Amino acid sequence: MKNVELRVEDITAAHVLLGEARYQKLSDEDKVKVWKISRKLFPVAEKYKKDIEDAKQKFMPSEAFPEELQVAIQYQNLKEAGEENLPISEKEYKKTLAKWNSYNSIVDRALKELADQKVEIEIEQISEEAFGKLMASNDWSFAQAGKLEFIIG
Repeated sequence: MKNVELRVEDITAAHVLLGEARYQKLSDEDKVKVWKISRKLFPVAEKYKKDIEDAKQKFMPSEAFPEELQVAIQYQNLKEAGEENLPISEKEYKKTLAKWNSYNSIVDRALKELADQKVEIEIEQISEEAFGKLMASNDWSFAQAGKLEFIIG
């Protein structure tokens, strides 16, 4: 067993990859190891997913904000189409747009902090040979495979 320290965002990306992975070419022993690694990543990835939704809700400027956004989108589409009968004034549109930008900025800042948090996980790593078989079982790019390098012992 080895302790690995990873960023929450990296754990989440690895969990997604392993969750979608095919294990056909791995030995039964290595299949179990990879499955156990995925199970260790699961609680962190799920908590991050819930934290994202929580941040989006908590930082919402008002309960009416989603409807305001829809009206602003409708305004923009109608204006681009050359319509004259618009649902809101340009001043209201700009006010909603400013709220949207502020909201996104706050959410992005909060999520960056969450994503950058380090978590230590104890896993049983697999061999390079087993990782090669895992790669051969999947159609991953090198960038995707790089997200899993911590599972190689």
